[in-house]
Amino acid sequence: MKRKRFPLFVGLSVIAGIAGSALLNRRRRTSAKDYQPVLENYIGNWGFIDPRDKHKGILGITVSQQLIVDGKLLRGDIISCTPEELVFQDSFGYLLTIQTDGNVPVLLFDEAENQSYRLERQKP
Repeated sequence: MKRKRFPLFVGLSVIAGIAGSALLNRRRRTSAKDYQPVLENYIGNWGFIDPRDKHKGILGITVSQQLIVDGKLLRGDIISCTPEELVFQDSFGYLLTIQTDGNVPVLLFDEAENQSYRLERQKP
């Protein structure tokens, strides 16, 4: 009797996992569309200078809601996007917050580094 229950349990677990993944992906796609009109103000390349070592960096924000820093794709998701600020949570749970002034991004705060950076639009 126990042998018959185990495959049934494994099968139901797999089905539940697939259904959960499909639902999560569907929710992510839906929320991504909600940000699109506001995200237009953030899309582009933004330069910043690290005040500690004077490193000049580039923050890129793409139409597909990806953040790229110095050519490296950041793993994570945009969790909030308003005309005043965009909040991105990386794969470690840290937040990157981009604040605007008149719909133009002007400040990046990196929670992991506890550091703020002034942003300037870069020419394409």
